[in-house]
Amino acid sequence: WVGFGQDEIDPNGFNHFFYETGELASEGMFVNGLPDGLWKSYFKNGKLKSEGFKEAGLSDSLWIFYREDGSLASRYYYQNDQKNGCATFYDSTGIKIKEVYFVDGKKEGEAIEFYPDGATKKIIHFENDKENGIALELDTNGIVVAEEEYMNGYLRDVTKYNQLDENGNKTGVWREYFENGKKK
Repeated sequence: WVGFGQDEIDPNGFNHFFYETGELASEGMFVNGLPDGLWKSYFKNGKLKSEGFKEAGLSDSLWIFYREDGSLASRYYYQNDQKNGCATFYDSTGIKIKEVYFVDGKKEGEAIEFYPDGATKKIIHFENDKENGIALELDTNGIVVAEEEYMNGYLRDVTKYNQLDENGNKTGVWREYFENGKKK
């Protein structure tokens, strides 16, 4: 924790930490010798890199991460220093591109990728931090165009459906699905 220009940590006060070149690297409060409360870290260019809360040295609640240009990159929820809840990822223009759910630091449940207009692009299922089951890929109209079969984190098979040829005509196998993702 001790950085350039910081000889000693104030165990019960606000602290600043610096890069070796002198730029502010991070800042936040210590309580009883541990980071506690709002913490911020910075890129060398001075832009905010991350901000979130610590409790007794552990990351807790919402943490927000930025790119070096200042644009929003992602949001994670933490509990006892582990990711818990929905993590959201953004492209460089601020559009949501993915949501991933975590339980005790591991991916669990659905991960959803999005098109720029917010429509679902892909749904992947996770169990114990590994892809498992059938993942669905959708086109921009919400039609399933591919299934990917995963087992214990390994891709076993890919089957494409509902494809159009270069003239816009249906080709290959076509399937319809209910809104819950089950095959009609």
